[in-house]
Amino acid sequence: MSATDDYAKQIHLSASPQRVFEVLTTAAEFASWWAPASGSATEGSELRITFDGIEDPLVVRVQRATHPSTVIWEIEACAFLPDWVGTTPAFTLSESDAGGCELRFRHEGLSPQLECYDMCRTGWDQYLPSLRDYIGTGTGNPYSRARLG
Repeated sequence: MSATDDYAKQIHLSASPQRVFEVLTTAAEFASWWAPASGSATEGSELRITFDGIEDPLVVRVQRATHPSTVIWEIEACAFLPDWVGTTPAFTLSESDAGGCELRFRHEGLSPQLECYDMCRTGWDQYLPSLRDYIGTGTGNPYSRARLG
């Protein structure tokens, strides 16, 4: 397995890297684009992300938060997706010549060899554009149990 197998996506965002970094490191903003979170999204801290209808939270350790360019998480606990434990979602932000910024996302360790890959790929394919929409319009497309049912 190589890093090229990891889920990766690049999207353009209308806001500055500073604003995107702020959203990725402010737990209170997670509910607007992904799911409600508690704890702290700053470097060295722990986030607990909760999903309606799922008892145990996703627990993420913020490995790195280098303003305004890099946010790297390590998944510490995920009872509903145990394959995620030990994987590292990484957000890299850079100024765009067209204005705004480019977000390069790689979920290291999330590869087609994992049982959850297709479901997780579908999830990131929803939540990364949700992040883009939230930053651009103030309205994202976060997790909704009703949408899954």
